[in-house]
Amino acid sequence: MPKVNHRRSLILDIPVEKGDRLTMSTATIKSELYAIADKISEAASYDDAMYQLYVRMKIAKGRQAADDGRVLPHDEVKSRYSK
Repeated sequence: MPKVNHRRSLILDIPVEKGDRLTMSTATIKSELYAIADKISEAASYDDAMYQLYVRMKIAKGRQAADDGRVLPHDEVKSRYSK
């Protein structure tokens, strides 16, 4: 059984497994899908569910970028765009 990190997914409010960034196991993806299905309303559309998946993917990519050091400090971003 994988170790569970104490951080939680911002959108789904479920535990985020250590190292589950972009290389999530099939079981993890399946559990995320079930969690989305349990959290969205009965009136939700396919678009609503797909949006939740999209947001989860973007969060995972952002976390991966941060882990890989592919981020800039806020001040650096401000100075780049203020020119």
